[in-house]
Amino acid sequence: MQTQLAHQRVEPGPVVTPDVVDHESALRLLDRAIVKLDAGIISTLMEEAHELLAATRFDGARGELRNAEDDLMDGDIQGAIHEAGKSFESVAKGLLDVTDKAGGDLVQLLSAAGYFDALPLEARSAFTKQVMHAVPGMRNKLGGHGQGREELVLPRAYGKLAVHLAAAVNLFLLDLAVERGDAQRESETPVEHGTDVPDIGGFGAPPFADDDIPF
Repeated sequence: MQTQLAHQRVEPGPVVTPDVVDHESALRLLDRAIVKLDAGIISTLMEEAHELLAATRFDGARGELRNAEDDLMDGDIQGAIHEAGKSFESVAKGLLDVTDKAGGDLVQLLSAAGYFDALPLEARSAFTKQVMHAVPGMRNKLGGHGQGREELVLPRAYGKLAVHLAAAVNLFLLDLAVERGDAQRESETPVEHGTDVPDIGGFGAPPFADDDIPF
């Protein structure tokens, strides 16, 4: 679905401040304009990826994506790239029900399974090579194999790119899989705010009655 992005310029008059825009609304104040964003833009990429991985029970891929984030925070750039690549491969293997393929082979199998059939034939080859090979390519060249005699020292930006690419590609594949019926959401409960997390009185929580005040 194409993302809808509409701008409504603020006319001179009452001052529009961030608190004017309801936080529960899809409207946001950006650069002095009220902008309508869909839910996919409002939610962060990483949160959405983790939620869908959890809801479709791709727990191994979710754990590897979390490991990639942890490695990135710890300054292990190659480790982050490696784990990001593993997360992508786990999603692809799960969707294809294979265990003995990796990297580019998985991309080709996804294509053969019809995952990219919405694209015109002439665009499909470029898409698989330039987009779908990005994460396994980074793992193979920068994170997953020997680096020769000289130590490869990468800026943090490369690790961040790999983590975000893996999250985006995982989300893309699982969205398609749910639409195709190859995967099913088992829960719509947000990952970080499940039913086992005690409610501490945030938005939407019922106020304490006088007799229930815990002090």
